[in-house]
Amino acid sequence: MKKAIKWLLIIMGSLLVIGFISSIGSDKSKTYTPALDKGPSTAKDLIILQSNAKTESLNGETHITIDAVVQNNSSQLMDYVQVSASFYDKNGKVVGTGMGNTTNLAAGAKRTIEVIGINIDSAARYELEITDHP
Repeated sequence: MKKAIKWLLIIMGSLLVIGFISSIGSDKSKTYTPALDKGPSTAKDLIILQSNAKTESLNGETHITIDAVVQNNSSQLMDYVQVSASFYDKNGKVVGTGMGNTTNLAAGAKRTIEVIGINIDSAARYELEITDHP
């Protein structure tokens, strides 16, 4: 069992390195319209302060990475925080989703959470929402 886990980790690490190397120089510039119109978040103690998206092409697929700055306005440690993204085309049709998460967000702290959408080609805008927390 330990040997299988070791091989799995080696394979996953190799795939990550190959993916990183193949994506060098393939960053496409595209502007997305962030839409936080659902309110800062659905959780009053957690808010999304700002976000910034970038597009990368990897093996012919378009991946969108959003850096979402989240703030814990509560007086308690948040063990787990998840941010979900919905990507829309120019006609408002959902063309993909993404998610990112973090753990141990201290009271009053801010943290950038990387939200990743995989194989999303025709997105014109996105919406972010805090979807899971204690």
